[in-house]
Amino acid sequence: MKAKLGILFFIIVPAAICGAYVFVNMSNPVVNRPTKPVKVIPKKKSPTEIYESSLLAQNKILIKVPVDLKKNFAKSIFINNEIFNSVDLYCKNPNGSELIKSVNGKFTYGQNSIDCKTRTELLITSEGIWLFVDDQLFSENLSAWELFFVSSAKEKPAIETVLHDEKEMSDSFMRTEMLEGEWEIHSGTWTLKKYGGGMALTQTQMENYNFQRAVNPFSVTGSENGMLSYGKKSWLNSQAESRFYFGIPWYKGAVKTNELPRNTNMLMVQGNPEGFQVAFGWIGKERTFAIVSRNDSLEEWKIIERWDENRPAISSWIKIGIRVMNGHQV
Repeated sequence: MKAKLGILFFIIVPAAICGAYVFVNMSNPVVNRPTKPVKVIPKKKSPTEIYESSLLAQNKILIKVPVDLKKNFAKSIFINNEIFNSVDLYCKNPNGSELIKSVNGKFTYGQNSIDCKTRTELLITSEGIWLFVDDQLFSENLSAWELFFVSSAKEKPAIETVLHDEKEMSDSFMRTEMLEGEWEIHSGTWTLKKYGGGMALTQTQMENYNFQRAVNPFSVTGSENGMLSYGKKSWLNSQAESRFYFGIPWYKGAVKTNELPRNTNMLMVQGNPEGFQVAFGWIGKERTFAIVSRNDSLEEWKIIERWDENRPAISSWIKIGIRVMNGHQV
């Protein structure tokens, strides 16, 4: 039997020089030297690993928060303040470097902290998950995070889950009774009005300055800092719009086409009539369109951003609207 032989070269070096024999394969050089023990540095635990170890030492268990959604729905999970006496909330990001936790109702997220006084809400939509503490946003989008209840018991805590379905409404105010459906007057005086009979048809009507040329003659008129609202609960994703007469209301004589409405606001508002509100529209004393906000109906509006371009024509009907996404984005 014949076999093909590879050629190997060995060099033997006296031990007095190197302290050991070294064998070198010249076709594939590898040097073997004495090895020293390698010091193993223990892996540093992540913040979430440290926290979960402390929970384990307290015999606490983690219960996943049910964040699944039905099609065309959003939902809110409400946790009342008294539940935090026995249950905490814990959220961790994918790599374990960040966490949000509550301890007896006090939430911490990095350097930020807040005490829950009434209730906490997890808002879950098709676009993400957000944490609100007493209606204040306390997190970024948590859709990639894991969410848990921390408890000593295996049962799911007593939480309230509210589904938010799609809803669409419109109102022409073509009726005799003002407050139908979910309309409610919160302040000021509101009345139904009918402006003429539409477009002028006869020569007499066309020449008559007292004839109101309204395409849709039915409307409502508010005064005395009036606020008219629709709806009985919060809408997380909503778009509301209405048409306003942008000018000085007509009384007698010709319509004023060169005078801006200075003593009135025309606003579409989103929020709680008794709490925080955000709005967009015309601010009369500032003579500008703007996004504004206030903490309740007794405060003056605070301008967030002005919009001074492309003002509509005076004495025209204009559409004003505002859109809110995921409960906090305007």
